Amino acid sequence: MELNVKFFIITFIIGTFVDWVFQDQWQAANKSFWGPRKKITQWPVGPGFPIRALKVETEMPSISNSILALVSHSLIYAGATSIITMFLMNTLIIQIPYYYLIFLYLFVTHAFIDTRIPVKWILKLKGMTKEQIEEDPHFWFMHIGIDHRLHELTLLALAFFIK
Repeated sequence: MELNVKFFIITFIIGTFVDWVFQDQWQAANKSFWGPRKKITQWPVGPGFPIRALKVETEMPSISNSILALVSHSLIYAGATSIITMFLMNTLIIQIPYYYLIFLYLFVTHAFIDTRIPVKWILKLKGMTKEQIEEDPHFWFMHIGIDHRLHELTLLALAFFIK
């Protein structure tokens, strides 16, 4: 088993681009919410002053909206990433009999990671409380960082199986 470096680099760059650019605001806001969440209405208090929270409400997002956002984002990600990668590698999709396995792998792993279940599990292993993981705005950068490291690991694993 040998790492296909060309495949890994192309898939990493294209996948990162597609993940951020081809995702709309609705998908980003709804794909990883499976229970109640806090909605904070904020406003700036004046020039040069920090934003102050005015009102905190708990809302229950629709599970069907979360599933639709997650599936639509993951389908777009897997489809665009795999097609663009194959094009840039000068490979016709029909020449790769396992193209559909690549698409399926990208779809399933991306959808699972974007549920934020593995991200929250890692944060919990790091000793963070449920409140820190789900509500503290100072830790959202860790969600994104861990999310992307997990996506990178799945692409690295895939690159070992691509000839």
